[in-house]
Amino acid sequence: MTDERIERVSPEDAGEPVPTAPRHWPISGLVRIGLAAVLLGGLGWGATQSSARLDLRTAAPSGAEVAADTTLSSASLTCVGPELSGVRGAPDIAQSVSVLAEAAPTELTGAPREGTLALRSAALDGAAVSARHVAGAESGASAITVMAEGGTAPGLSAMQSSVSDAEAVRGLVAVPCTAPLAEGWFVAGGGAPGRQERLVLANPGANEVTVDIAALGTAGPIVSDTGRGIVVPARGRATVLVDAITAGEAAPVLHLTVQGGVVSAVLNDLWLDGSVPAGLDSTPATAEPSTRAVVPVVTGAPNASLRVAVPGETQGVVSINVITADGTSPLPGESVQTLAARTTADLSLQALPAGAIGLEVTSDVPIVAAAVTVVREGAAPGDLAWTPATSPLAGLAGFPLPPAAEGQGRQLVLTALEAPVTARVATRTGDVVSIQEVTVAAGRLTLIDLGGAESVWVQRQSGDGELHGAVSVAQGEGAAALVAVMPLTDLVVSRASVIARPQP
Repeated sequence: MTDERIERVSPEDAGEPVPTAPRHWPISGLVRIGLAAVLLGGLGWGATQSSARLDLRTAAPSGAEVAADTTLSSASLTCVGPELSGVRGAPDIAQSVSVLAEAAPTELTGAPREGTLALRSAALDGAAVSARHVAGAESGASAITVMAEGGTAPGLSAMQSSVSDAEAVRGLVAVPCTAPLAEGWFVAGGGAPGRQERLVLANPGANEVTVDIAALGTAGPIVSDTGRGIVVPARGRATVLVDAITAGEAAPVLHLTVQGGVVSAVLNDLWLDGSVPAGLDSTPATAEPSTRAVVPVVTGAPNASLRVAVPGETQGVVSINVITADGTSPLPGESVQTLAARTTADLSLQALPAGAIGLEVTSDVPIVAAAVTVVREGAAPGDLAWTPATSPLAGLAGFPLPPAAEGQGRQLVLTALEAPVTARVATRTGDVVSIQEVTVAAGRLTLIDLGGAESVWVQRQSGDGELHGAVSVAQGEGAAALVAVMPLTDLVVSRASVIARPQP
């Protein structure tokens, strides 16, 4: 085994400040500008990923040359930490969050095996598994920073998870630690009694940032000053009770914007139905507004529903297609809906076929969407799982997986739209990495049983279709199952440099 160091970094260790204004580059001399975190044209923050695309030829200063991609030598990710702690004026709910971080297999990245991983938080109980895999636990109201150096930087991924089965809280939560963002849309929650949403914000930068949260509901924009001017301290976090903004809205959709930097964020949905715990989940941002939203997996539970929002000023005509292993077809029943501008709607998915399915939601105007599965029978305890719409996978995606519990089933779900896509799927169990080549047929789901794998990775190889994916987890059986969905998003494996030369 290679270098197996694990570093502990104190919360006081400083990093680079978040830029708040553009630099003015001199017009003479030779300037090298490092554009960090570029993956197949995607620009991220630090070592995180983004679906935005960047043409380096147009982004570079006049006369600049774009150098070839180089291997990423350092990277960082921020996990928001326990979602049920840190609300000012409200008691914390006991919760222990496990954090797993891992570098993608060198068989996929080509990076050297030497490297280190480190976890940082205010009160972290961490332990190294190897130089390429690290785990820790956090129970306080603190974010967790994952830092990688050397061969562990390319394809760095992390996730946080928790399992609760108590009188007031019940649910399986597994959420990837995704890219910090300056703007994002979050879909989760509801207006039922005892339903409570928390938006958890973590600031990875050295400067405080200000966050504004706007909300849409079934009747249109929700007017509230509560979501304005939320300050997230440098390398700190803030937790917002969404009910203070949405006032019990039945189908809330949040729009987050950041001034002065970026934040990592998840939206937590906790449901206590009277005295009965009805579910718990956390979800990252959904895909940005588009005329097509793809929800990679939903299970055919009786209480599944699709939430759609039209953020623009024009009403939208929305069509819903169901994707199964046998092909694509319109949603049984009312597969076409008209939504007013600036509104949201929950659309029933009770007619879904049994088993895992995907959803393709199209519209004549940009929309955002996510689906929820509620696993519950009558007034018994239950659980819920949100699946946000995802951006197409362009390169490498994946994450470490929570330890498989007894009676737990885990599936990788892949779908391709418009044309077939070939991908390499890698799983790690212990020190063994297994790789298979998979062709995902157009308009069909491909399901891969993950068994006891400790991590899973998907690398797009060829094909003209859109590739989307997620991992679906069910622990237990029937209406007593705990469920979670982890969407796949692109990771950063390289950076590009721009060489700026003076004009003659």
